[in-house]
Amino acid sequence: MILASVALAWSLQAEAQHTLSKPDSVLLSETKSSTETVRNYRVTTPMEADYAMHYAISSAQLNKTMGDNPEELEELTQLMNRLKDSLNRVDAIHIMGYASPDGPAQLNGSLANQRATNFKHYVVKQYALPEGCRVVLGGEIAPWSAVREQLAQSSVAGRDEALKILDGNHTPAEKQAALKQLPAVWQFLAREALPPLRRVEVDVKYCEGQLVETRTKLAPKPAPRPQPTPEAVVVLVEEEVVPSKEDPCCDELLMSETLGIIVAMPGSEVDF
Repeated sequence: MILASVALAWSLQAEAQHTLSKPDSVLLSETKSSTETVRNYRVTTPMEADYAMHYAISSAQLNKTMGDNPEELEELTQLMNRLKDSLNRVDAIHIMGYASPDGPAQLNGSLANQRATNFKHYVVKQYALPEGCRVVLGGEIAPWSAVREQLAQSSVAGRDEALKILDGNHTPAEKQAALKQLPAVWQFLAREALPPLRRVEVDVKYCEGQLVETRTKLAPKPAPRPQPTPEAVVVLVEEEVVPSKEDPCCDELLMSETLGIIVAMPGSEVDF
């Protein structure tokens, strides 16, 4: 989990899942009919989920029954089982071990790293990680400033003096020695503020996939435009008439007599 400060980290014990970036889609197939286009995609969404397991003082062994560990481990197991689906994949698991600031710094540093290493062994054995999954380890000692907010909100005797110690420029060892001189404060820290700092944080980066089908209706084809009516060709059929000599009005004139009308449509053959 990416945190603004270590002081906030220990208080975020519940699972948090969120999207890292926009989904990515890959076209698998496309079919077309007279009415629609059908496309099938594989959509992959990068995701991240965070968990926290807590440890007993001076111990690097995971206690599955301690505090919220049963719920956190169950949620982690559910996620890892879901990611076995062929559409999903695990990209990386970041495991960060922490130790509280009380005690020798060298011992605490080693303890933080050992907690991370041991939890990696647990994850590898429990979930059989897929090939290509990266496991990144780290260890860190929580600073004394991580207990300041919880102490400031308390009403324990000697609180104000303890806050001055925490805000001072002393070394971690000097702060611890000075805080131990305030019995009520030290009891409060040992009971309430320091135990949550002894933990392992697990950040699972994965991709969740799904198959998506889209159907796009095609626009109907336009109706055919009406064709113009063909123009008719009118042919007058005439017959040459020889006038009778008995008709003085038609002397030496050739007369035509209309016998009928033939209507010829374009493309037809007419013999005259």
